[in-house]
Amino acid sequence: MKQTEPIWTRDFIMVVLINLFIFVYFYALLTVLPVYAMQELGGSESEGGLLISGFMLSAIFARPFSGAVIERFGKKRMALISVVLFTLASFLYIYIHDIYLLLGIRFFQGIWFSIITTVTSAIAADLIPPARRGEGLGYFAMSMNLAVVIGPFIALNLLDKMSFSDLFILFSGIVTVAILCTALVRIPKGSDIRSAVFRLSFSNMFEKGAIRIATVGLFVSFCYSSVISFISVYAKSLGLIEAS
Repeated sequence: MKQTEPIWTRDFIMVVLINLFIFVYFYALLTVLPVYAMQELGGSESEGGLLISGFMLSAIFARPFSGAVIERFGKKRMALISVVLFTLASFLYIYIHDIYLLLGIRFFQGIWFSIITTVTSAIAADLIPPARRGEGLGYFAMSMNLAVVIGPFIALNLLDKMSFSDLFILFSGIVTVAILCTALVRIPKGSDIRSAVFRLSFSNMFEKGAIRIATVGLFVSFCYSSVISFISVYAKSLGLIEAS
């Protein structure tokens, strides 16, 4: 009987945890920030939404270049740099009480979020045995699904029990653990080859064959993000923050 190669190696578990912690932070702040902007910073609903969309706009802008940057400087190096800078930016939330300065931090953080999520996916694919790649990537994606549950659940349950500063400290601590996990990941030999030059041609940044399925993802995400970004604000207005 042929023995299958294992998926759940030490390094794969570390990559799954990195992805989990980053997305727990992402989804937690997705629900908390609109309330924070309106309640603590005196912003409007549109400005609360801007804090969410500014982060994602910078992530989208950086996404086409992320692969080239990773290829140029190496997966392990860019994983560490991006996680460290993302985490440092998260701690700045504690000290910033101006909505436009916070928007700048969000924009900066979104760039590194784009690189983190790109490089962790690439490392995960390298670590999974080729014969079990579909199965392994399914497990890897499950960490994002768990984060959708864990992040908002923690944030909304603590929203009326902790100050916003304490919430920011808590979630910054969570992504700090991701730095340790990143440092512990070992990249397979031969999979972290660096390119001597940037390759920023259209064909290297975009895959035409992905457009149709990406369009489906666009419509689903459009509806989903509209709900999750403001469910906390709506629930709070109804006095149902715990139920949300």
